[in-house]
Amino acid sequence: MSRGSHPIRYPRLRLPRALMRSLIRHALGTIADVRVQGEENIPKEGPLLLVANHFHYLDPVAMIFVAPWPLEFLAGSITPNAPRSLSWLRKLWGVLSGA
Repeated sequence: MSRGSHPIRYPRLRLPRALMRSLIRHALGTIADVRVQGEENIPKEGPLLLVANHFHYLDPVAMIFVAPWPLEFLAGSITPNAPRSLSWLRKLWGVLSGA
């Protein structure tokens, strides 16, 4: 651990994440027909690293919608394609970002 860094304590931000997940599941379930292909390839137990090369700034919303596990997002400090008006969502979720 580098000087000045703080350990991350888990579980993190349970209440805001539960509220956001509930809102996302309700909204996306109402307006979209989301289907997961290849779900049989996901391990039933053990550690899992879920990696996405997303094409749209709302792709993490889809990941929250379909993943049954708690998620941590790693992101760059600069997100050129995301509207600045949505930066509060990253803060509310607790996205881990680079310096």
